[in-house]
Amino acid sequence: MDVARKSNGPPANVENVGNNAYRAAHASPEELLDRLGCKLVTDGLGTPAFEVPDVRSFRRGLDKALALNGTLAAAVAEHVERLCKDADVLTAALSPLLLTRKDAVDNGDTLVRVMLSTLSLQPLLAPPLLQLLPQLCNSPAAHQDQSLLLLGQLKWLERVADARLLADCLLEVLPSVHAEAGAAIAGLIPEIIAPGQLQEAVAALLEPSCPAPLASVLGALGMLGLNPDLHRTIGASLLSRLGTDASEQAPILSFLLTSAAEDALPDVLARLATSVRLGGQGQVGAGGPDRRRRSAGRCTSQAEDSPDCEVSRAMLQALQWRAELPVAVRKRLGALDAMAGLSTLDAWWAILLCALGQPHRRLAEGVLLKFMALPAGVEWLKGAVQGHKAALASTFPVLLSIVQALMRCTSLSCTAGVDMMCTLCSEFDEEDQQEALLVALHAHLGSGQRAQCHAALSTLQHVASERPRTLLRQAAYARGLVRLALDLPGPLQQRLAEVLGSLLACEAPESEALLASLTGAVQGGLASIDPEEQAGSLTLGLAAVRRLGARGGPAPALAAARRLLQLLVAECRAPPAFSALCRGLAAGDPGLGGIDPALLADVADLLTGLMDGTYVVDAPAPGGAPPQARLGGGPVTAACWWDLDGGASGIAVGILPLLSRELGCDAGRSHGTRTARLVCAAPALRLLARLETALNGNLAAIDALLGAPLLLPAPAHYAASAFAAGAAPQREGLLRGLLHALTWLRALVAAFAPAAPPPEREKVLARAEACVRLEALLGGLLPLADPGFALGEGDAAGATSGSRKRGAPSGARSGARRAHRAPLRGVAARGTATPEATA
Repeated sequence: MDVARKSNGPPANVENVGNNAYRAAHASPEELLDRLGCKLVTDGLGTPAFEVPDVRSFRRGLDKALALNGTLAAAVAEHVERLCKDADVLTAALSPLLLTRKDAVDNGDTLVRVMLSTLSLQPLLAPPLLQLLPQLCNSPAAHQDQSLLLLGQLKWLERVADARLLADCLLEVLPSVHAEAGAAIAGLIPEIIAPGQLQEAVAALLEPSCPAPLASVLGALGMLGLNPDLHRTIGASLLSRLGTDASEQAPILSFLLTSAAEDALPDVLARLATSVRLGGQGQVGAGGPDRRRRSAGRCTSQAEDSPDCEVSRAMLQALQWRAELPVAVRKRLGALDAMAGLSTLDAWWAILLCALGQPHRRLAEGVLLKFMALPAGVEWLKGAVQGHKAALASTFPVLLSIVQALMRCTSLSCTAGVDMMCTLCSEFDEEDQQEALLVALHAHLGSGQRAQCHAALSTLQHVASERPRTLLRQAAYARGLVRLALDLPGPLQQRLAEVLGSLLACEAPESEALLASLTGAVQGGLASIDPEEQAGSLTLGLAAVRRLGARGGPAPALAAARRLLQLLVAECRAPPAFSALCRGLAAGDPGLGGIDPALLADVADLLTGLMDGTYVVDAPAPGGAPPQARLGGGPVTAACWWDLDGGASGIAVGILPLLSRELGCDAGRSHGTRTARLVCAAPALRLLARLETALNGNLAAIDALLGAPLLLPAPAHYAASAFAAGAAPQREGLLRGLLHALTWLRALVAAFAPAAPPPEREKVLARAEACVRLEALLGGLLPLADPGFALGEGDAAGATSGSRKRGAPSGARSGARRAHRAPLRGVAARGTATPEATA
């Protein structure tokens, strides 16, 4: 007992708890941990782990033993540091403690966390553990997670014994860790930093060698209590980094816009406009691995997680979060008055302002209209949209409304709205987006405003040529275009017909259904009694034929053109429609070079058969009895006028037989319909001449018509005395025969004069002289006609019987009337020709 009293042990009468505390305070680190029940064990697989009876009792015992014993605390810290140098033991120390008591509560605490929560151990153990971070970050991948686990122990500390020491240790190891550990350190700094260390912390986080991702750095900076000077320093540093890495632009932009002082916003917006690079242009940093950068294959603007998308989202969020920002953006855009100061980012600001709603939308649209009036305004806005589909996808409805406003604006050229609408159609190709675009175009087509209709048709032509399947997939919409085409005025109808032709020329299953719809609409319109509907259907059908039958087109399109042409010819047998059909086929390209030769050959064969079967007859045999016919209820004798071939061809142009049959069979109809077939002769001849020139380069196939005589009433019937003695219907028939002969001769001269070979030139001159003589003869006989008789109502070639285009007088009829009466006034001044001299 005496020895015991002289020893350093406790007195014999001390309580048991006190004895345990005394022994623990004077024990070695191993003995202390053993007495507190903390042991290093291994499982069946040899994996080390730490176990304690209960986490709470272990923590209380550790606090009591080390609270007043700095020497033992240092020894325990050194002991734990030595153990943690073994990677497996460190893993066990960073793993949840195993509990041996059945009633113990498992809260997931680790040995390192328990010891760092002990205030007497924290400043001694944290620095050596943090010094392990560079080694752990550079170790094999299996141990790299230990660095994050170690930093995670610091995140949940209840108290910090020495904040300056801990912050200094974190800032010291920051440049030597990998990106994930750097992000964790950046998140810890705002929690433990001391006020006097702010400048040092900001400098360390903004260093180029800082491995933490920029988003983590900016998040940490935003949590620090920064003074204005530090704010300006951070802003200048961040602005200098713009354009070096595309993935950093969005977080920098978001930080600057949300944290900058209100008076600094104009300068920040101006610097961002010149520094932000869109469209993947910002990846200009040096090569080599960089954990902060995204995957190289995901830097395009079309990816939903591209840098451009992040910039767009950051801009919209800043506008929504900070009330002063929309005002600053409006002031900036309103102050600019030249394209030189504008950037793509400014266009995005205007679009996003519209997305905020009123009153920002109205002001932003006004700014856009102001810049669109400038020469380079359209290209500026197009450049802001092209290539940025994903970035602007959320603002597509706003973009569409902006473009529709441009198309409705009367102060701008319609090409501005067309260019932008075509850009939207090319960029936004999702089905719902395309449907919205087509609905908007249909609204402009039905607006009744000529400029809007032309703009919408220009856009439809672009879509039909570049993306025909987009329209064809909207089957109901395409059929609606067919119905709409019948109601549009002439020029607009022609353009819409070209759109439908482009769709029909596309080799797709939907084209057949559209062709059936178009064929039915054209056939129904031609069968209508409404002249305007007939003319519209014919215009639509002809435009579709010309587009489908384009030279070099696919075989299915040519077959469709041939079927549609056969329908037009079958339905256009009446004179006004047939004349319009001939004029329509001959319109456009003077050489008909745009139409496929096979289709031209079909039309030429059709007209050749018409000439042979209708207008060309066998000439009377020389020396035989002259043929007789009835004209106007009385007999007339037929004769051949101006036979330039001397009867060698054996044919004649049967004007009298056709006139006799028409006047006799259709006596109850109007003059325009009675002379129907003869009205169609001259248009058919002109079209046939153009077709032969386009196919063969000459008119050799129809040169017999140039010298063939005209079968008319004999010259004796046109003597003044005989003409005056005839009945009124006969006099009318005689005059109309002369008029159709004159029209035919003029068509011959117009067809053969441009490229007649030398042997044919004399015949062309003879036909021209015959025209002059017929005009003189008509001028002498007109005064002897009935007072109510007038030429020109349906008698001229190409005239129409009552068909007029939408509110305008018939140009064909009035033009024909002028063409046949003007020369008569000139001939009357020279005197009246006799029938004998004329024949």
